[in-house]
Amino acid sequence: MKSLQTKSILFILLLFILFACKKDEDQPNNSIVGIWGWIETTNSWTGIKNTPETEGYTQTSIFKSDNTIEYYKDNELASTKAYQVKEIKHVPQNTDSYSVTVLEIDETEIPFTIQNDTLTLSQAHVDGPTNVYVRTSN
Repeated sequence: MKSLQTKSILFILLLFILFACKKDEDQPNNSIVGIWGWIETTNSWTGIKNTPETEGYTQTSIFKSDNTIEYYKDNELASTKAYQVKEIKHVPQNTDSYSVTVLEIDETEIPFTIQNDTLTLSQAHVDGPTNVYVRTSN
């Protein structure tokens, strides 16, 4: 009888482990590392949107795991820069604290989000542009 109970417990544990663990491909990739193709830039003052079609060129940013970015314009390397991803905690007076994820490039901190393989870099808080990219590869 004990052997059957032990087997049953092991079987239940095995089922639990199999169903509790999710495959990596089932989860969205929230890492900035990868290849990102430019979709649009919105001017925060005018609301005008520029796209590869309106500008007549493509832009690709390759974020590497060694904290460098390669910028390509029409598939030609335009520049390489260092970057750092940081969490900045804000504690406004008389309100709840919150964190912002920023991308630091050349001492400029750019808040960003990644959602459904769409990268949004927004400098609208300082009257700058909002750039949107789509992940083309990891």
